[in-house]
Amino acid sequence: MDEQELCKKAMELGATGAGVISLAEVTPDPQFRDLCALNYCGRYQKSWTCPPGCGSLDQCAARLREYARAVVVQLIHPLEDSLDVDGMNEGQQAFDRLMRNMQTLMMRECPGALLLGAGSCTLCEACTYPDAPCRHPQLAIPSVESYGLDVQALTAQAGLPCSWSEPKVYFCGLICIKEE
Repeated sequence: MDEQELCKKAMELGATGAGVISLAEVTPDPQFRDLCALNYCGRYQKSWTCPPGCGSLDQCAARLREYARAVVVQLIHPLEDSLDVDGMNEGQQAFDRLMRNMQTLMMRECPGALLLGAGSCTLCEACTYPDAPCRHPQLAIPSVESYGLDVQALTAQAGLPCSWSEPKVYFCGLICIKEE
């Protein structure tokens, strides 16, 4: 399955946008990874897919270098206003479903792909971190942010919109694919 087919499939599964980028131009940045340490989401040091459980920034960069290209998957979810927490949660759940559906497809069509989502992995009700290994390492989806990646730069490179000036929330994920 090529990148354009992946973009088409993402749109069929509910993405509002999808575009292909070269990972050669993508470099993890400590300033974005450092935002995780502020722990606004409450998952820092509590999940295998969040820092430090997902590995050091150097380890994440090394994983990314195994891939040449990626499909940026975007979901834009409307909000009533900038304080619409329920709407934000609904959008996150919709994006998580989209990425899980893409993951199922990738496991069949492109084994070895690396998926990065938005926010912490929600597969298990309670993560085993740090007391026991991840229950489902092949299904866990780390976040774009945990890899120190700039969501605005990724969406811009893919030709997708990203704005925080409207009552909408923008979710961004990556499907990293190896050259065949």
